[in-house]
Amino acid sequence: MDRQNACLGNCNFGKNCFDACLVQFLEDSDQCPCMAGCEIGCPCSGYDCQPYLTAICQNQYSYSFGFSYMISSSGHFKENRYYTTPASTNDQFLYRAGHSILNGQVYIFGGPQNSNKIVKMDGCIFEDTGKRLLSSFYSHRGSLVTLKESSEKIILCNGYFDSKCESFDGDETVAIAETNVQHKYACMSINEQGRPTIIAGDESSSVEILETSGWQNSVSHPDGKIRDHTCASVPNGIVTVGGYISGTGFFDYVYLFRNGQWSVVGQMQNFQRFATMIAYDKFFIVFGGINNFNLVERAEWDGNNVTSTQVINQHHWNCVNPIIFETAPDQCGWWDQFPKA
Repeated sequence: MDRQNACLGNCNFGKNCFDACLVQFLEDSDQCPCMAGCEIGCPCSGYDCQPYLTAICQNQYSYSFGFSYMISSSGHFKENRYYTTPASTNDQFLYRAGHSILNGQVYIFGGPQNSNKIVKMDGCIFEDTGKRLLSSFYSHRGSLVTLKESSEKIILCNGYFDSKCESFDGDETVAIAETNVQHKYACMSINEQGRPTIIAGDESSSVEILETSGWQNSVSHPDGKIRDHTCASVPNGIVTVGGYISGTGFFDYVYLFRNGQWSVVGQMQNFQRFATMIAYDKFFIVFGGINNFNLVERAEWDGNNVTSTQVINQHHWNCVNPIIFETAPDQCGWWDQFPKA
């Protein structure tokens, strides 16, 4: 439709031009999902199918739930979504809990409601699996990432209380090598060699990569002891966004960690702290965190640099590390709240 409007805007009321724009529009429409050029819908080679993402946040207390919505990756469509969690105790069930995707399944870990819990999303319901982590985990203090090897597993590092790390494969948790230093308020992602990489923190600028022999030191973050930043894997490295350094302030720079080297590759429009980032080949989206850094910003990515950014949404509430995952456009709408006949 944007292309059609641009075509019509250049016509200067010429009938032939209007007719040509209509022909172009009809040809383009054939490539849309469920039309002649994409008969069974996404994915198909003739249409760039944009992902849809769910964003969920529960604040500490029930009177300020947070948010739960689905948004298109372009930001042009947004709609509330509805999920059920077990009853809360002192804190809401998902408050400051970490999350990751394991074999296509959304898992939730820890948080102050029960810092060792392991939760799985089943349809529109978050269910406690009854399994437990070996160490406490909080999303803003620790770091986690899914390692995709011959069989997937999630790597979690406590960061705040100690240097302990563990892995979870969907069935059991196993203690693994400890990091060389504590990475409080750090982030972790997968580097271009497929290895978990934990980056800096409140008391260390150290970058460590998990090899078969344990955590090995790499080149430290150039800004030093940066904390509260977010990171995600891109096809050729790891991108980090935002963060905070005591005595220096907040950051809006985008860094790329590739082949053991750091470089500045762009700048966001807004500061971000305790945000969550999800990345694709040609763009990444940062879902804002706390302290009024609650904007959702999309950055276009050419493989080496950020080429442009735009704000596509704003949360109604602050949130610590929003839970973000790709979803079907119609998943868990208001209609799913009612019992099926």
